[in-house]
Amino acid sequence: MKNDFFVVKFLKKVLKNLINFFLCFKRPDIIKIDNVTYIAHWKRFRENTYFFHQIFKNYNQPIKVLGPFHHRLKCRKILDKIIGWPHGRADFFITGEAGDPLFDYAEKQIGYWRNIKNNKNIFRFPAWMWYLDWKEFDEKTYNSSWYYGMRLSIDKLMRPILDSYSYESIKNRKKKSILITSHFKNKRKELFDIVNSTIGCDGLGKAFGNRDFRQLKMPLLEKYNYNLCPENEIYDGYITEKIPDAFHAGCIPISWCNPSDLEEDFNSEAVVNLFGLDNLQRKEVLTELSSYGEMFEKLLKVPLLKKKPKIEPLIQFLNNENNFKSSS
Repeated sequence: MKNDFFVVKFLKKVLKNLINFFLCFKRPDIIKIDNVTYIAHWKRFRENTYFFHQIFKNYNQPIKVLGPFHHRLKCRKILDKIIGWPHGRADFFITGEAGDPLFDYAEKQIGYWRNIKNNKNIFRFPAWMWYLDWKEFDEKTYNSSWYYGMRLSIDKLMRPILDSYSYESIKNRKKKSILITSHFKNKRKELFDIVNSTIGCDGLGKAFGNRDFRQLKMPLLEKYNYNLCPENEIYDGYITEKIPDAFHAGCIPISWCNPSDLEEDFNSEAVVNLFGLDNLQRKEVLTELSSYGEMFEKLLKVPLLKKKPKIEPLIQFLNNENNFKSSS
């Protein structure tokens, strides 16, 4: 029985490597919209849901933007060096994924990176900021809320949960957590089991075999006291929209992320972070949380954002005339 397990595991690894080998030869998708050429972006890319297109479409010159979904396999970088990269140098590499900057392929880089954000060719603008209710964008033409239900209110994130939801309504929610996920990679399955055995945790998504794309995220989260929302991986500056999504819906975020990355963007006192704790310590924290005592009430009384996000520095970075050398 044990030998069968290792054989199956070995065959899965061989199959995965074989698939990756053939994917290395697949060229990236190219989408041309208005004055912008998008390379290696999402398969279901739509300009009205993409934050940066709301800015780029107003420029009077062609722009080339490289996305994150071509170079995640190391073999592709090797092949590009051997047979050449046919698309020329992009103006911008923009990513909402964890990964290194691509200076060989683009002039400027926009992503999560915290430790190298002082580089003049890098601008740190994490993807959670794409979904904020920026007053500069017309909601009729920019639909960033298609999966959540509304754009994230900056004002709401800067106030405690109890400023947006009454204590009575919070107490009447399901006294458990929910995890929405498509996979159980890294620590996700381990964290789910611990949270489920301690305070209870419902599951939704491909990982649980019950995906429902018609279910908006915000009204779903508003039914629960907690949202288990661990990051996909630990990477320099990598903090996604999962935490603000939870907080915005009046859910206490239960995360797993680098504490330094968390504090870069958010108030750590508004989040339960299980990173760096062993299973016994995690259970102790969760047990205290579920007692609805001082810890629970304190989390409801602090804001998630300590300072108001600004879009002007990003606009200035994008408007720099030196950004468009590759398209001129």
